[in-house]
Amino acid sequence: DLTVNAMFLGIDGELFDYYNGLAHLRARNVTFVGSASTRIQEDYLRILRFFRFHGRIAMNPYVPHDQATLDAITNYGEGLRQISGTYSSTRSLHCLVVIDGCIGCVWNELQF
Repeated sequence: DLTVNAMFLGIDGELFDYYNGLAHLRARNVTFVGSASTRIQEDYLRILRFFRFHGRIAMNPYVPHDQATLDAITNYGEGLRQISGTYSSTRSLHCLVVIDGCIGCVWNELQF
C-alpha cells in the first residue's frame, strides 16, 4: 500500500525495492504505491495508515502533502464510516497519538 512498506529483503540480504521505498524513506516522504485513490478504495483504513506512517517518518510534519493524495483522502474519507466503530476509533486514536503535533496542519490541509 505504501512504498516504504513495500520493500523486502531476500534471503541473502539483498534489498528488493520495486517502488522506490528506500528513496522515499530517506526523503522522509510517505507515498502510496501507484494511485492513492486506488489504494484507498481497496481499503479505507489506508487513510489512517498513511497519517500514522507520516507521523513516524516525516522529519517535518508540516511539509505539505502531495495534492493528489490529499484529494484522494478527501474524496474517499467517507469510506472510514464503513469500518467498525470500535476498530476505527482505536486506530484513529493510535494515529493521533503518533502524529501528535502535526494533526493541526493535516486538519487544515484537508479543510474539514
